[in-house]
Amino acid sequence: MKMLCLLSFLLVAGFGAHGQTKHTVQIRDNRFDPATITVNVGDMVEWVNSGSMIHTATSGSNCQPSGAFNSGNLNPGATYSFTFTSAGALSYFCIPHCGEMTGTVTVQAATSVKELDQNDFSVYPNPVTDLVRLSLNLKAPGNVSFKAFDFTGKEVTQELTLEPAGSDGQSLNLDVKSWPRGIYVLRVWVGGKYAFSHKLVRQ
Repeated sequence: MKMLCLLSFLLVAGFGAHGQTKHTVQIRDNRFDPATITVNVGDMVEWVNSGSMIHTATSGSNCQPSGAFNSGNLNPGATYSFTFTSAGALSYFCIPHCGEMTGTVTVQAATSVKELDQNDFSVYPNPVTDLVRLSLNLKAPGNVSFKAFDFTGKEVTQELTLEPAGSDGQSLNLDVKSWPRGIYVLRVWVGGKYAFSHKLVRQ
């Protein structure tokens, strides 16, 4: 069985050292600016309340929340950030002004350029209760780093760099004992470029 490894993700303006771009949306008193934005999987969007009233950035349409993300009430000057971990188009609105303030975030997937055997990347054990070993069983063309996100898109780890496991790969032991039970997404960057994601279950 094969799994797709996304190893070619071109750097764009604002692309950070970890392969993540932060996009900013200004919340005015009658609109989101810009109202439509296109990002890549793994990018973060930050909403800044630049208006004089309370606003929200809430996923959904027709004034009905979808549950994907919700800033809650943002006072003037407050911010809210969300990391998008899967491709697709998400509509959102401002709850107090849902009849006039709407926006859309379109999340693009990276292009797959290399197919790896299942043995090339491993997360063991999975599900995990305390310690999980992350292994990339090939010599990567650059530094390999991880970040973990919970199901809401919140980052739960700082950048983690794989140490060499020999001439053919890298590995890392990750302690997850303090994590609440649930499903997490491990995102991998190779040489500063987003590579692929892997699901991790903390039980």
